[in-house]
Amino acid sequence: MDSNIFCVLCGGPFHLEHHIYSLNPQKAVYQWMYDVRLLATPSALSRQIIGVYSQEQPTNLSEDDNVFLSQSTQWKITDSDCFRLGESYYCVLTDDGHGNVIFPLHHACIQIGCRVLELHPGISRVTDQLSPLGRLNQMLRLQFQYNKSSGVGVGHDLFNLNSENQTGDPRSLLAMDELGWWGDEHEKFLTDPLEIPGISQFILDVLRATPRTSGPESPAVRPLRSAESIEKMPNELLDIITAHLPPLSVVALHRSSRLLSLKVPLDAHFYREYVANGSLFPQVWDLDNEELEDDENEKADFSRLDGLWDWKSVVRLLQKKEFSVYGLGCGLSEAIPLGFWNRCRIWRIIEDACPP
Repeated sequence: MDSNIFCVLCGGPFHLEHHIYSLNPQKAVYQWMYDVRLLATPSALSRQIIGVYSQEQPTNLSEDDNVFLSQSTQWKITDSDCFRLGESYYCVLTDDGHGNVIFPLHHACIQIGCRVLELHPGISRVTDQLSPLGRLNQMLRLQFQYNKSSGVGVGHDLFNLNSENQTGDPRSLLAMDELGWWGDEHEKFLTDPLEIPGISQFILDVLRATPRTSGPESPAVRPLRSAESIEKMPNELLDIITAHLPPLSVVALHRSSRLLSLKVPLDAHFYREYVANGSLFPQVWDLDNEELEDDENEKADFSRLDGLWDWKSVVRLLQKKEFSVYGLGCGLSEAIPLGFWNRCRIWRIIEDACPP
């Protein structure tokens, strides 16, 4: 990308030039990039305003008095580092001298960021008095100040998006090389990460591509020692307890000892329930459970032989949260929805930026 103005969370542009990106900017899957919002501490607006053409104050869509969220605005390459709200222009990504900065973001990235920060324990411990939107603004402000004080500079790339991840893939479009542009891999970075048609069908494709088990899962190796503490509880009581636990707590309990791996089994029914409702993998919040159950070609299998589906294959896939820009490395590389690929990429960027 030629511009140094981009979404600080995903590294994506706010405006698509057909001759640069070699795609149709009118397609529905690219419209999310035009929904641009400004996020800031309210006091930053009065200090970063330039070109005042109206005394009308911009509308704050945030329900948190400590953070400002603008209405949708747009940006063109001729606007430099200024964004228009109403009849006035505001300078972004510049410290006002009090540690406050106006951040330009895609609205979709803001929504994903709030989901991550609402769930991440490191953030909630530090800023548990703030709303998720307030936490997001605080995280961006702290990162901006860290870059400034550590000598990294005050550039617009707050999270080192112009780099490769651990697998050697570009973290954002900023780091895409010529090979990726020629191969149209850049489209993945530009596809809507919120509205993802076909995500439920993708899960079905994963299940169909994985050999089914021939029956109930084999029990864990029988332990050599006697039961202790919670291991002595009757299975019926453990079932009642685990029914009220978050799925990740059930997984932790299952893995805590060999005895509990027998008494708290993680079978296909467990994985299917918690994958489908989004509680096991919060980045997959929009699966259509009815579509999974009512798929006309597999309805009998889901209703009568649910245990024969290898739902662990879905779990292993979703655990990755990060997929290669050049495919999954298997026959499913062409099946993964591009929007889901992009959502997982943005989710991982925000998670990596969270305190440990």
